Amino acid sequence: MLYQNIIIALGTIIVCSQVLSSLWLAMILALCVFLVFFELMGVMWMLNVVMGGYPIEMNAVFVVNLVTSLGFGVEFCNHIGMNFLRQRGTRNERAMKAMNAMGSSVVTGITLTKFLGVMILAFAPSTLFKLYYFRMYMFIIVLGVFNGLFFLPMILSLIGPGPDERAIQEEEEDLVRMKKIARAENKCRLRATVLALAHTKEAAVRGADGRL
Repeated sequence: MLYQNIIIALGTIIVCSQVLSSLWLAMILALCVFLVFFELMGVMWMLNVVMGGYPIEMNAVFVVNLVTSLGFGVEFCNHIGMNFLRQRGTRNERAMKAMNAMGSSVVTGITLTKFLGVMILAFAPSTLFKLYYFRMYMFIIVLGVFNGLFFLPMILSLIGPGPDERAIQEEEEDLVRMKKIARAENKCRLRATVLALAHTKEAAVRGADGRL
């Protein structure tokens, strides 16, 4: 049952990513997401067998967390991969540009927020929460960061797909349109400021004439 859910989840990720980008990028993203799941299983085995302590058993909560790790993996990997398609240059240059554009957002918007939320579970009185939620979710975040911010850019710099020229052109057109709107807004603000100063000056002159 677990493997069926994993296959369905990975298939959904590939289909959705292919619709939004390209099939080759979808396969790379699916690989990185699967590695988060696979590495999580390996870490849990290491904690149970090698280190000992409180064992994590194969139960419904464990399976749900494993499937959930795929969703977390998409968050860590998708932003970098999609931005990679919207960059020009060599693969290495595009990977660096994607990291410069989205790396900080992934760290602050995804990693830190989840890390702070999961840290609260470390103080839970229940052993269930400490084992199946704090321990597993903490490793999901660590593995997601590793695969999304380290492994994925390296793979993209080596075998990443070519740039999506249509998406790049649309983004450039949007930037030009936004600049035109910003210029028009600045002109309207300047006119309003000039009119306000003129009215203020006129009112001051009238007040001075009235006092005379």
